[in-house]
Amino acid sequence: MSKYDSGNFAKAYYDRGVNPLRYREGMTAEERAAWQKAVKEKVRELMAFSEEMYETPVVNHLKRKDRGFYYIDKYEISPEPDLWMTFFLLTPKSASEENKTPGVLCTPGTGWTKECLAGEEFWDLEYEPSQPPHGLNHRYYYANAMARHYVEHGLTALACEDLGNGEHGGMHPNEVEKLLIGQGRTMMGVTVEIRYALLQWLKSRPWVDREKLAVSGHSLGVDSLMLTVTLDDDVQAFVYNDYICDWKERISYNCPPSPMPTVCWHMYSGMHRWFSYPDLLAAYAPRKLFITEGGPTVYLERLKKVYEDLGAGENFRYDYYPDYADPKNRLYDGKSMFKGMTETEYLQFCNVVAEKHYFKFETAVPWLEEAMK
Repeated sequence: MSKYDSGNFAKAYYDRGVNPLRYREGMTAEERAAWQKAVKEKVRELMAFSEEMYETPVVNHLKRKDRGFYYIDKYEISPEPDLWMTFFLLTPKSASEENKTPGVLCTPGTGWTKECLAGEEFWDLEYEPSQPPHGLNHRYYYANAMARHYVEHGLTALACEDLGNGEHGGMHPNEVEKLLIGQGRTMMGVTVEIRYALLQWLKSRPWVDREKLAVSGHSLGVDSLMLTVTLDDDVQAFVYNDYICDWKERISYNCPPSPMPTVCWHMYSGMHRWFSYPDLLAAYAPRKLFITEGGPTVYLERLKKVYEDLGAGENFRYDYYPDYADPKNRLYDGKSMFKGMTETEYLQFCNVVAEKHYFKFETAVPWLEEAMK
């Protein structure tokens, strides 16, 4: 990269300085509490929620379908004026005020919809989507039906989707992002506002046990959840279906030659200035966390130590992709990343098999069942 390339100037920020709100090992209990409070306040500031955000979101029931042992209900929610999103609630028929169930908010990966999460077809819920899941060819459709897997195991599951997908298509998300930036907001900030509002509504359902509230995200879905759980202390368990990643590091080593991700939800003002995603997970501790697809071992071990230092080692679990379960296959553990890595090289260092990236229901569902006992 030439020194006259403006990208050199922009990228230099990622190679110097320490994030002011980075997790520091060895903090006292008082220092940690103050740090968590500062992280929460900074997240709320960066998300730039609307001043018009309702204290209680507006929610309307639209329709119900009977699925034998559970109901699927379609709702619409408005956390602020002119912002409306639809979602599904999958409720076991056995749930009642006397027989409360855990509640789990489910978020999809890039391009996936609430229908995919619920294991439903668009036409069976009486509307045509503005756009189908793009470029996915329904790969791993069964595995990624996250909400359906949870309700089959007795949990009340809320399935939502991202702006610009499924029923919420229309203007391209990147164009929406430009309009939001002009008003000091971002797609990520609006997404977190919606997730936060959905959680407030979910925990208010009379048959949902407020003490057993969880979130479960796949791929892109974990990004907004990491921020949301920082704001909502009632969340007691988090299924993180992806590999742990430090985007600041990724940009520093991997961009270029690989281009920056074009998905606008990955960026918001100040996201790489104050903390990294591993820092958000450290702030979430000691609540229960399961990282299903591993990542760089150094990050996983660092987070494991955070939990152990808090006396909650049993609350943290991580698995690798099966291909990397055997330490002999993790060829880059202990080695340093280098500038100019290709995407393939970066993922190899992170112990990731991209083509096998799907919701690991075989391990995630029983883990959450046990975590909610």
